[in-house]
Amino acid sequence: MKFDLRQGSLPPHGGLETHCVQQDASKSVAIIGAGSAGLAMLKSLLDLPVETRADWDIVLYEKRGDVGGIWLPDASPSPPPAVPETPLYPLLHANTPVPMMTYPGFPFPPGTPLFPLHEYIEQYHRDYATQYGLWPYIKFNHTVLSSSWVGTPQTGHWEIIVEDGNGNRVQRLFDHLVVANGHNHAPHIIVFPGQEAWLENAKDGPEREILHSVWYRDPNQYVNRTVIVVGGGASGVDIASQVSQYAHKVYLSVRSSPLETPTGPVEMKPGISHFTPEAVVFTDGSVAQDIDTVLLGTGYDLRMPFLEEGGEVIVKPGSNKSDGRKLTTNLRYLFPLHKHIFSLSESYPTNALAFIGLPIFSFSCALDTAQSIYASSIIANGSLLESRAELLNQLADSEEDLRSRGYDPYYIGHRMVEFSTFDYQESLIDTLRSKGVLPNQTTSFVDPWRRECVPYWSNVKRGWKRLEALGLAEEWLEGIKSEEEWVELMRRVNAWQKDWETVHQVEIPDDKLVY
Repeated sequence: MKFDLRQGSLPPHGGLETHCVQQDASKSVAIIGAGSAGLAMLKSLLDLPVETRADWDIVLYEKRGDVGGIWLPDASPSPPPAVPETPLYPLLHANTPVPMMTYPGFPFPPGTPLFPLHEYIEQYHRDYATQYGLWPYIKFNHTVLSSSWVGTPQTGHWEIIVEDGNGNRVQRLFDHLVVANGHNHAPHIIVFPGQEAWLENAKDGPEREILHSVWYRDPNQYVNRTVIVVGGGASGVDIASQVSQYAHKVYLSVRSSPLETPTGPVEMKPGISHFTPEAVVFTDGSVAQDIDTVLLGTGYDLRMPFLEEGGEVIVKPGSNKSDGRKLTTNLRYLFPLHKHIFSLSESYPTNALAFIGLPIFSFSCALDTAQSIYASSIIANGSLLESRAELLNQLADSEEDLRSRGYDPYYIGHRMVEFSTFDYQESLIDTLRSKGVLPNQTTSFVDPWRRECVPYWSNVKRGWKRLEALGLAEEWLEGIKSEEEWVELMRRVNAWQKDWETVHQVEIPDDKLVY
């Protein structure tokens, strides 16, 4: 019997069942991940003109049981080496005011605190999926194990192996693959000289440990312990602040100024130089004795396991070289990509593999939306892109521009620098407008208030904490429904806090937040 993979399905073979796209589909697209990026991409595909995508087969695979991605809790993670499904910890609050976190035109519901606990953001993603009818397209508890391109640089398909919650594996074929699974999965674990001897020299005291923050959940675990938190990013500062309320002593070790100043009795230290059997030595020569725990808020390696398994991504730590036929990750940067989105590998068409949500130090939902609009339009019409050679030239020019401004593109990776997150979003939409895909408009894609609020973001955060401490937060939230009202609330909180700090002659250090 002869089987046509474009017209039906193969019978089970060796425990693997092979399926094609629906019989009448003119195009098939698989999305991986139902966090903010995956939901934005799914909506953007469904927003294409009906005559364009009416007969497409669109599937979003999510390995967990709900939408929300990193905001979906994993309250009791398995101990190392098993990596938790999310680094989310129960006491996590947003460190960004919620109007800045929104998908354009879709505000948080009334009553949401400006800096809420994670449950509000988790529910926000559910509301988004409901509002735009995304649920029927999502397959939950489906893990993509591997993805391989079968074909030529001009034509072919992705062979994707997916495992469901019952352990059944299915092979599916798709024309386009969109990776939107985030980049907080593979903890970047630093190994310091002498740490093994330190770990083994606990003697009769409490057991010593070095643990990445991906496993952190409860500050109560550190009662009466002496703790070093490594890393000045948002998670490092927040964890140090939380643990300091319970621990005997907390140090925050950073190589440069932290993004924010921790609260509570936290002693600042420079980077760790090395361990001795009895102590931790910092780069300035100072020594911390009697340390029980070292928590590593050291970020994450950029890994794509299902693409590595399929041979489509090569792992070269610290490298800036690619062989052209495969994508390369140096653990900080995935390259070569067009505009941080489309793979420029020579193995398949330039619109065959897209990534949504790679940029960091950005406002994810709005950026995810801009990327998704761009990607969905080009999936619909690959001729919108220039030749691969021209796109590679554009990438080289972009990287050289970063070097001229003092940045190593292969080190900063997909970090948005110098407020470029807004300009980047505008450039994606303006490109589509210039090609006639979107109508030309005098209004910008980025709402002007998003740019306006950045300079006073830290004022708003300090003001909101003070309003909550005074029991006034709920009163200030009354009547706030529309996007415009949320923006006006931020303006009011900013003005109120500035007036108070002026009257009380409070000196605030220069804003260290990076966007």
